[in-house]
Amino acid sequence: MTATLPGSELVVLRGGLAVSVEALRALWLLEERHFDVRLADDDALLVAPASKLTVTDRATIRRHRDDIRRLVRYCDRGYGVTGHMTATHVQGLGRRQAGSWGPAVAVEAGRG
Repeated sequence: MTATLPGSELVVLRGGLAVSVEALRALWLLEERHFDVRLADDDALLVAPASKLTVTDRATIRRHRDDIRRLVRYCDRGYGVTGHMTATHVQGLGRRQAGSWGPAVAVEAGRG
């Protein structure tokens, strides 16, 4: 069961994950703009570089945080959310090694 926003259009991905279309689009746009999106050890959603996020980006990420988090986990399990996206793509399109990316914003209540 997902916690998508009331009235949000849902898409069901291979494997049965249902998320809002808006969350999927938000993740695609972050990917296109070369953001690193990953989950921290404490399950916080991290997006880097934080300095490149607009006010609108932050609001969109915060609004769809739970579905974006589910999408990142989905990719980590080996599913892609496009024909080319894998977990490596979501986490910076494979351009940076883990731990080498700059400051991130933790998108949690009171944290970002």
